[in-house]
Amino acid sequence: MRQKRMSRREQRKFLESRREDLRMMFGTQNVADFLGKRGVWEIEEENWRFYRIGEKGLVVLIENRLVPVLHQNFNTGMTLSLPSLVVDRNAIPHVSNGADIMRPGVVLVDGSFKRGSLVLVKDEMYRKGLAVAEALEDSERVEAAEKGKVAKNLHYVGDKVWKVVALVADRIA
Repeated sequence: MRQKRMSRREQRKFLESRREDLRMMFGTQNVADFLGKRGVWEIEEENWRFYRIGEKGLVVLIENRLVPVLHQNFNTGMTLSLPSLVVDRNAIPHVSNGADIMRPGVVLVDGSFKRGSLVLVKDEMYRKGLAVAEALEDSERVEAAEKGKVAKNLHYVGDKVWKVVALVADRIA
């Protein structure tokens, strides 16, 4: 595992280039406020590039976009600012195995979002995060639809990213 703290210049460049993604995840206008004294750390492990942001934020680069990591040690409160799709219990095993999110399994669209936005996929009973997905339609169209694929699963609990983080969680800066 390789990790290094970004210089202030690198942090500024990183924050500027990923501003919209970070605003959506952190739910704040000024992302720099979230950094605190820890700043941004770049971590490479098993061909994955992670970024540790501030005290508890951890994101991974997937398909050239930042995705919050679903792990109990990180992102507490961070992913709560994402709009969500709540799925019924029949969809849980499929989503937890990496399947895309289909409209019949969605019981609630919580928040508004545009096509291409990140959404948090939650279970109906406990409202726990199961996956982070990319919306394939606007929230209004998802609510109106009766069938079809509505979101592409990018990261889910138990996938390769989650397993890497679970193995190295105690060593991440």
